[in-house]
Amino acid sequence: MKFLISFALLLSFAAKASDIDSLKLLAESSREEVRLEALYQLSKRLYPTDPGLAYDYALQQKQLASRVGNQLWLGKAYGILAYIDTKEGALDKAVSNYVNAIEIFKALKKYLHLADNYYNLGDIFLLAEDYNNAQKYFEKAYELFSNEGDETYFSWINLNIGRCLAAKGKHSEAIEKYNKAILQANGDSYILNLVYNRMGISYYEEGKYDLARDNYLKSISIDNLTDKKRKEIIAFNNIGESYLAEEKFDKAADLFNHSLDLVQQVRDPDFKLRGITLLNFGQLHFERSEYSKASEYLRSIALDTKSDIINRDLLKALKLLNKIHNIEAEKNQYPDGKEMLLYENLYNEQLTLIDELNHKLMSLNNQYMLQVNYEVPLLKGQVEELVAALKESRVYMAIAILVAILIAIPLFIHLRRAYLVRKVLAG
Repeated sequence: MKFLISFALLLSFAAKASDIDSLKLLAESSREEVRLEALYQLSKRLYPTDPGLAYDYALQQKQLASRVGNQLWLGKAYGILAYIDTKEGALDKAVSNYVNAIEIFKALKKYLHLADNYYNLGDIFLLAEDYNNAQKYFEKAYELFSNEGDETYFSWINLNIGRCLAAKGKHSEAIEKYNKAILQANGDSYILNLVYNRMGISYYEEGKYDLARDNYLKSISIDNLTDKKRKEIIAFNNIGESYLAEEKFDKAADLFNHSLDLVQQVRDPDFKLRGITLLNFGQLHFERSEYSKASEYLRSIALDTKSDIINRDLLKALKLLNKIHNIEAEKNQYPDGKEMLLYENLYNEQLTLIDELNHKLMSLNNQYMLQVNYEVPLLKGQVEELVAALKESRVYMAIAILVAILIAIPLFIHLRRAYLVRKVLAG
């Protein structure tokens, strides 16, 4: 993670034209090592402004490293390709590239590079909501960094392991990881904000609303916190939701109003912050049985939110609108037909996007099965047991073990895929 996280940090700086021009000249050098380094830097520097060109340079690095037999630079190329694939949403390609990078760094015994790629592979499975596999790779990264004496990113790893545990409902274990992350953060305001917010969510899920609010407030009370208003919007919405869960509607309304005021003061190009606040207002008025006001806020989300990406808040708003329409229909109050058609189309578009994600997850899982056999050699151990049994003339036992393996593996793959399909479609 050290190398690709540093890569991610570099992406936050705009590329200077003079630097890019110098790197382009170096990329034409007769010295292969210089060319490889230049192509690597070009990929990193250009990604924020031109992902396509950055990807082309990473491919050139991969081709050159492969041609000259430089395995270290080939592994780095696969890592960058995977990183860009992830950012661009090509998760299946990203997994394949990370697997290639891992195989190379393993053979070279470059354990920090290996840990880096394990971490980023875990990040993909976290994004794909495959929490068991995500946790496994974060733990592998932690172990390798620990063995190499590098504790720089322990806080990030514990944060993400905590997220995996929380997603599986293991909030007490998640909170333990979050507390470790706080101790390892070394005062980093960015990660502390994330950790306290996540800890607040876990306490909220446990019904410990006072502790949840304490942590939400801690998340925005950190010294040197950047982009503070945006983080305050998230915190105040979360605090408002905790009051809503306790049916303290006036306090919730005050928090949501404050969030909406702050939304007007920040740049919100993807409508996310405004959408979260409007959804909470919709839920507040729905709980109060003020259906007309609830519809007003929920309609704003449906009409203003981009529908070309999966948006869980939009789906929640559409489902809540449907509940309101059903309640009104019982009173013979029917909504406008054009409006209903619009909402139905938006809902179907979201389902289509989820279905497309499901196909990506299936492809990702196919790639992952190869990695499981490679990284966690369960089959290898079973085969070794089989060979030992044969050597001891326990032929029938060996055959039984082999048959069990042949039956269990396809069944596991089938059940795993079916589980992923159900989970994604369930939203």
